[in-house]
Amino acid sequence: MIVEVPERIFVENIEIFILLIVVAVAVLLNALVFAQIVSTTKTPTVRTNFLTGPYHKNSFQLFKLNLCISDFFILLIYALGKIVWLTTFEWKLGNSGCKLYKFFSSFSFYANSNIIVAIALDRLKVVYTTQIQGATSVRRVRCMIFGCWLFAFLCSFPQFFIWRTMPVGSTWEQCVTIFAVANYHNATTELLERSAIFYEIGHQFTVFWLPLMTILISYILIVLKLLHYSLRAREKIKIARFSDSEERPLTNSFDVFGKRVKRKSRWENFLQLNMIKKQRDTPRPVSGITLHRTKSWPTWRSQLGSRVFRSACLIVVTHITLWLPYNTISATRFIDQEFYQRVMENGGNFLEDLIVVNSLLNPLLYAQRRCRK
Repeated sequence: MIVEVPERIFVENIEIFILLIVVAVAVLLNALVFAQIVSTTKTPTVRTNFLTGPYHKNSFQLFKLNLCISDFFILLIYALGKIVWLTTFEWKLGNSGCKLYKFFSSFSFYANSNIIVAIALDRLKVVYTTQIQGATSVRRVRCMIFGCWLFAFLCSFPQFFIWRTMPVGSTWEQCVTIFAVANYHNATTELLERSAIFYEIGHQFTVFWLPLMTILISYILIVLKLLHYSLRAREKIKIARFSDSEERPLTNSFDVFGKRVKRKSRWENFLQLNMIKKQRDTPRPVSGITLHRTKSWPTWRSQLGSRVFRSACLIVVTHITLWLPYNTISATRFIDQEFYQRVMENGGNFLEDLIVVNSLLNPLLYAQRRCRK
């Protein structure tokens, strides 16, 4: 039985230092963003314009506001708790504190991932909606956000039964899973081993891999919609040009450059050239769509180039980029446990800290969007 608290190694001291800086800066930035969002959020009115008014702005600000709250959970509960544990290697908050800490840590991760998924689904809904929606979009976003927090609560609730404290010395204890307790006392059964694997797979799948698949499918559908619209628009433009060329006599172009032009006066040639030029420059309607594309784009196509859509894409891409490395390494434990242990013992914990860095970058993405306005 271990009777002494282990000493920190150099890598763990570096991790504590990095986490302290990240948490301090991230909390400050998120506090500024939170105050800015609360102070500038507007209530939609009947006369609100969908593209430029509070409807469009308010719905995305709801996402940012709740994403900011989930970042606070990650920073102030998970990250600070990890810093304290790396400093002492002891759990001093008792059994109830152990359960609450693990619950809220999981709750923050689930909520953050769920809100990112909701942003992707909302962008998909905007692209595939043919009608302009105002207050409906705000109500939809509120329902989605409520579902995000509810799903996070339900998925995190089992942590109350999985985690508990275990004495590992005469004067100190740790916060561990019931599976680790059974393994420590050599009381592991086949049922417990299967339950441990099911718990780990289920947790990782619902907190990252399921959201990742949902996000990828959403943006693939958006790309397919964009490609379909672009190809159809090209076909209509080709048809317009083909019909335009059929309506014009072929002799006109030859008359300009042929011999008959030489017989006409310079004034007649000038008038004929201007007439042809005007005919080519005049947009011709095809099934209600003119060649002036900027005026014929549907609402969803205009929003693809908006700051809101670009900001949403940046938030989603940043989330995936920073969450993917640790979750990939963590998934290897089901294939090669020894490889996973080697990676985690040689700096693998820094990959987990990238999740905390994500909470630092989110407010910077919001600020970048405001600076471009």
